[in-house]
Order: sequence, then structure tokens, then C-alpha cells
Amino acid sequence: MGAAFGGSTAVRGFRPAIDVRSDESAIRFELDVPGVRLADLNIVLAGGVLTIEGERRFRASESREQVLLGRAYGRFSQALVVPEWADADQLTAKLEDGVLTIEIPKRESARLRKVEVLAAGSAAKQLGEGEDE
Repeated sequence: MGAAFGGSTAVRGFRPAIDVRSDESAIRFELDVPGVRLADLNIVLAGGVLTIEGERRFRASESREQVLLGRAYGRFSQALVVPEWADADQLTAKLEDGVLTIEIPKRESARLRKVEVLAAGSAAKQLGEGEDE
């Protein structure tokens, strides 16, 4: 690199930031992937492991310009263990505004449910119904 920017440094590899969220209905993975094209993403769920791969490409210009890179580029791969209660057949993924969101619903059998409590000599009640007896 010429004197315009001083010395050069090594290019950093790109590694997306990721949030994992879980509630009573699903688990969600949200990755910041600005500048990553849909065609450069690959998502595989096999053997209980979710693998997310992609590449953020550097687009060089045709001119002989000098460039000081402040952003990271390159291939990335992230492997995450998916809980057994996740319904892998219902996995969805979308890319919107530079955020990749992967959602896997919980199996119906793993969702929270109210438990019916029977009192001796009375009709069944749902938890939280009525007054204390």
C-alpha cells in the first residue's frame, strides 16, 4: 500500500454476530450478515447440528485505487447444536435488511401446557381458576 494510508494491516476474517432466542413456541437464531448475498448463504440441519455458512465478498474496483479496509470479508461457518425438542422439519430462514433469521418451532409435545389438578370430591379445575378452597 502506498504512502496515502500509511502501512497496511492483515485483512480480518468475517464472523457474523449471532443472537439465540427461545420462547414457548420456537428457537430463533439471528445473524448480522450485512453485504452477504442470498446466493452466498448455505444452511444445513443434520444430526441435531445447525450449520450456517456463507461469504462476504470484497468487491474490488476496476481502477487502481488505494483502499484502506475497515470492514471484514471472507468465508464464515458457524455450527450450533439444536435442542432435541426442536421440530427440524419446520425450519424456516429469511434474509432481511442484512439480518439472517432462522426459526425452528418446538414440537407440540415440548410446549408448555397447563396441568389439570383434581381435588378430592370436587370437579376438575385448571390451575389459577377460582378462589382457594
